[in-house]
Amino acid sequence: MTLTKDDLQAISHLFDDKFESIDKRFESINGRLDIMELKIDRNARNLEKLQFEVKAFKISTQKSIHILQDEMETVIEILKQNEMLPQ
Repeated sequence: MTLTKDDLQAISHLFDDKFESIDKRFESINGRLDIMELKIDRNARNLEKLQFEVKAFKISTQKSIHILQDEMETVIEILKQNEMLPQ
């Protein structure tokens, strides 16, 4: 059995149609992957920003607590000196 030129062209067109369909699917997948990469990059930047803000909040809170502790020690000492607190 020998394939004629027309048979080979018909087979070629069938393959072309299949490959075109596959190419369209890959283009769609690539587009979605591009969107996912952009979202991942955005989320990574947001995470870095959040980590920085949490670190800044931690430092600020530690400073505030230290100041409050110092002030409380001062208040306690003044109350003791004025005999307003039992020793």
